[in-house]
Amino acid sequence: IGCLQMRPGSEFLQDLNRDYQMLERLNFTRMWTRFDLMIFPASSSQMPVGKEVEIPVLLHPWMLKDNRCLKAVAAALSEPLRRR
Repeated sequence: IGCLQMRPGSEFLQDLNRDYQMLERLNFTRMWTRFDLMIFPASSSQMPVGKEVEIPVLLHPWMLKDNRCLKAVAAALSEPLRRR
């Protein structure tokens, strides 16, 4: 179901894009790889808000085990919370 949600024009992405500005109030990090063949085009993983981390992992499933991805997740989770 996740792959279907990331297709361009999907209901999920349309809903997310309708209120993406809400994410500006959060510590929001998005990670993606341009080599992703599961999320196609890979650019559909990009958003105009938050911190972008592009990691050159060759296959989508490898992102779960790649040390660069794990370090990026750890760094994102260790950032101080935003004050409103």
